[in-house]
Amino acid sequence: MTFRRSWLVPCYLTTIVCSTVAAVAKLHPAYILYIAHNWIGLFAWLSSLFMLSGMYVVGKKLWWGWILNISAMPFFLCIDLHYRLWGFIMFNFITTSIATKNLIVWYKGRHAAY
Repeated sequence: MTFRRSWLVPCYLTTIVCSTVAAVAKLHPAYILYIAHNWIGLFAWLSSLFMLSGMYVVGKKLWWGWILNISAMPFFLCIDLHYRLWGFIMFNFITTSIATKNLIVWYKGRHAAY
């Protein structure tokens, strides 16, 4: 079994984000309270971060980029429900199903070669 380092990238990104939040919380606790109070803004940033990093990783032809794209969808769904954007809720389900289908196809294709 060969060691693949591609799974380390999400771990590094998570570590960077958590370290940044911890540093900001230590230096400026009011910022963390502001983010907690305005959760919809936090969800907008998180969904954008997951979606853009997922697109980048899919462009590098790594299958787990689809997992990043799928993980952005609950954040988009919360934003859509908060603002009552009913058309975007349907769009969210369609894009989630497309990303899930692509993940399954890429994953099966990857393991079929072995």
